Amino acid sequence: MGGMRKDETRAYLWVSGFGEDASIVTKMIGLEPTHIKVAGQPNPKHPKAAYRWHSWELHSSLPSSAHVDEQIEDLLRVLEPHAAAIKTASATFKAGISVAIYYYGDFMPGIHLSEHAINVIARMSLSIDFDLYFLKNA
Repeated sequence: MGGMRKDETRAYLWVSGFGEDASIVTKMIGLEPTHIKVAGQPNPKHPKAAYRWHSWELHSSLPSSAHVDEQIEDLLRVLEPHAAAIKTASATFKAGISVAIYYYGDFMPGIHLSEHAINVIARMSLSIDFDLYFLKNA
């Protein structure tokens, strides 16, 4: 029997539109990014494609196997003390929260945003995108 792949989730804050110097975002928000994408660099997930824009990203610290609700709460726990600075960044540049969920099985869990999560996201003036990928176990 082949191994069944486990569902994976990634949740992160992204900021773009700051030009070429990502340190502007780091200084403004007061948090170190997990990842910086540079326009023109190859995208390791899609080797034939390159990043189309510069992006500053701060990812949840949980492993990708953690449930989506836990990923979002973990990310917001880190972001909340910096909510005012993130709101400034979102007003100055483009910013939002992205959540990517890769489903490999037949079970489709739901997504729950607590009142606290909704309030924190609103205080930062951020959108939240959910990208759901339904993949077959090979």
